[in-house]
Amino acid sequence: MLGAWEFAISGGGYVPGEPAYLSFDVGGGLDRDGMQVWHYDGVAWNEYDARDLTYNGQYASFTVDGFSGYAVTGNPVPEPSLLGLLLPLGVALLRRRRRRDP
Repeated sequence: MLGAWEFAISGGGYVPGEPAYLSFDVGGGLDRDGMQVWHYDGVAWNEYDARDLTYNGQYASFTVDGFSGYAVTGNPVPEPSLLGLLLPLGVALLRRRRRRDP
């Protein structure tokens, strides 16, 4: 889980059911395609269909139509493996060695 937030509105200014755009600081280095938004309805967490979910490298943003609990989960962007970085170097060294040998 990258973070969870709960909202309660008091006073005027917001009419329940109207859309509101939320942005949460979830950190960098994440894969947007692996992100999911969850909604807590007071009883259980359910996956929330955040059709307009965006991620700019730091903030996850989406539209809701009511305030309560929301959470964002996600996966870090996979880093290249050490083998993937060393393999081209090894191939280059072998080619260079073959050129020197008669």
